[in-house]
Amino acid sequence: ITETFIPKYVEKGQPFDVAHEFLRQILKGVSLAGFDYNLSDKEVNMFISDVNIILKEGLAQSVNPVRKALSPFISAARRLPVAKERLRQFSQNLLDNYRSMEDPQDETIISMIVKNESYESDEERIADISIIFFASYDTTAYSLIWTLLELAKNPTEQTKLRNSLRDVSGDERRNVPELRCVVKEGMRLHPVVAAGVCRELGRDYTTEKYFIPKGTIAAIATIAIHRNPKYFEEPDEFRPSRWMNPSEEASMAFIPFVLGRHNCVGQSLANAELFTILSTLISGFEFSVFDEGETDFFVTLKPVGAKLIARKV
Repeated sequence: ITETFIPKYVEKGQPFDVAHEFLRQILKGVSLAGFDYNLSDKEVNMFISDVNIILKEGLAQSVNPVRKALSPFISAARRLPVAKERLRQFSQNLLDNYRSMEDPQDETIISMIVKNESYESDEERIADISIIFFASYDTTAYSLIWTLLELAKNPTEQTKLRNSLRDVSGDERRNVPELRCVVKEGMRLHPVVAAGVCRELGRDYTTEKYFIPKGTIAAIATIAIHRNPKYFEEPDEFRPSRWMNPSEEASMAFIPFVLGRHNCVGQSLANAELFTILSTLISGFEFSVFDEGETDFFVTLKPVGAKLIARKV
């Protein structure tokens, strides 16, 4: 990111569409770091297109089962099985590529999947590759984009973060308190999976006002919790300092990756990439807002049409 497309825009003094550019660059980064595979531009565009088809049409069919029965007569529905098969083949290619390498990297996601003998078949490996790949890049990209937009809108916070990173290098940057606070605040204010998740209660649950029986489907609206003034003072404001000494209630209310055994499978890789990329970007460039764009929500919360201007520091 810092060596390719940003310097190009810096040299020309042109604004860039942050979501469009970062999605593609981070997808390549996740592929290389986690799966030891160098994606081509064609593969990147195909992956993004197929994932969008699967999410949109999959959701449409889940809320309207009749649509699935009528899929031969609906063009968008006919694209779903094609997109699914291409995504399966994409993951198969990652698996085949790793096995064909003479000297593959150790401690990557793909290496752990290949070496894990608990899988009963390669189809199970392929399924996990697809899920982890998507979970890692999607959350990373939009969390980074939202956080960078907030820093661009709040130049004082941006300068404060840059100064805190000035004398720190390499892996030590991820331990800088100001960096961790900025990332947490970005994810609090703009949780990527804003609508949260649904869970089936494993036991009866009693609140002050209600009895909720075991088996009930409960929805957890992440953005409503993250912006609840009961837990966060001035919840709509970008204030990274709130995480320097947070209350226990605030810490418990911070759930961008959800909690428990079924939390986000890609969160470790997402966090590692977030800390690394954001610290590198802020250390090398100053960002300002050219166009804030609009907020769109479908599965993930995303800024559409947002443009930034970067200047080398």
